[in-house]
Amino acid sequence: MSLAQLPPENILSRAVTAMNELRVYPTWQASLEAAEPDLTPLFVRILTATVRPAPQLSDYYIITIRRRGGITARFAHSADTGEFLEAEAVRAPAALLPAYADHIHGLALRLADRDRPTPEAVWHPCVQSTSRFLPFWTFPINGRPVFVRADGVIFDQLTFTLKG
Repeated sequence: MSLAQLPPENILSRAVTAMNELRVYPTWQASLEAAEPDLTPLFVRILTATVRPAPQLSDYYIITIRRRGGITARFAHSADTGEFLEAEAVRAPAALLPAYADHIHGLALRLADRDRPTPEAVWHPCVQSTSRFLPFWTFPINGRPVFVRADGVIFDQLTFTLKG
């Protein structure tokens, strides 16, 4: 967990710097040509896992990169240092990454007429997600967390193993 989280605008600035540095490489042209970062990075809190030894992970931001047609890349930056952690991107100019699912939609049936809780984006390597670009939104419902993965799949619990 981060002790001193950097402001989102600092993370956005680092993502723009990373984009500019990567644009010179032909591998990145399909994903970064005429693309711009979303102005609001997604903060993701690292969950505490019960496995030992637990990997040393820190909270992070996901910066979504778009052009007119949709999402072409995502960058992950450490929330406390701003360090560029990793990226995912398309390899062909016409390709797009899938958008994250509406995390409220998947719970509409479970919530019925109750108030909608405030979601929090979280992640830790687990059987249900081995990529930091596939985080979960967690909702406290009846005192227990429910996890909605970024692609909309719902889990009542996550399975942490040493294999991720």
